[in-house]
Amino acid sequence: MHFSKYQATGNDFILIDNRIETFPLSVSKIRSLCHRKFGVGADGLIFLDKSENADFSMRIFNSDGSEAESCGNGLLCFGKFILDLGFPERNYSVELLKEVVSIDCKSDGFSIQLNDPQKIQHFSVEKEIYLIDTGVPHAVVFVDSDCDFMRDGKRIREKYNANVNFVTLGEKLYVRTFERGVEGETFGCGTGAAAAASILALVKNQVSPVRLYFPGGELIVSFQKEGTSICNLTLIGSPSFVYSGHMGASIQV
Repeated sequence: MHFSKYQATGNDFILIDNRIETFPLSVSKIRSLCHRKFGVGADGLIFLDKSENADFSMRIFNSDGSEAESCGNGLLCFGKFILDLGFPERNYSVELLKEVVSIDCKSDGFSIQLNDPQKIQHFSVEKEIYLIDTGVPHAVVFVDSDCDFMRDGKRIREKYNANVNFVTLGEKLYVRTFERGVEGETFGCGTGAAAAASILALVKNQVSPVRLYFPGGELIVSFQKEGTSICNLTLIGSPSFVYSGHMGASIQV
């Protein structure tokens, strides 16, 4: 089975062209393939599939084997994968688990037109927590630099069943993400960037575009703010090809 590996802001994925449906799908096999010691190693596994409702279908699985609704960095890598397969530069519609989004694929840059964020809620406990759905449920928390990332990330993730984005305000906007399905920190998160930018616009009056800095690099989010709503949400990033290969017999697929 041939595979390719891509990354965007250090968020890495294994991509497989599965249009002829040859991958033997199971949770154990996904975990084995994503394992960083015994497999290829990745935050997630992405399938390029046929779609009756869009140009392509993208299915994404977290490293624990669970299927995710969407993934911003995964979509950026998916766009790069499409071009590397020989498809022309243009805008493509992509069917996800619960929605259809579009990717503008050009050799000099990739952008994702996300659907308008939903289910925006505010909780005030020991921390100000904002919940928002940008294709995937996210919690956005404003913190200073000395927060206990792993402890607080795990607790908030379990309480709200969401990815958790810790935003540090300053001359630059820094974000760290505790990701559901990885159950730890990822170097970047595209839908998390969209969530953080949306809450920054609504709560802190941040203007578009927003440049966000993750441990693995930067992502840019543009949007329009209309009262208490965010629309025309666009994620801009720079995915890159890492390597390709074939799965060996030692990987249990």
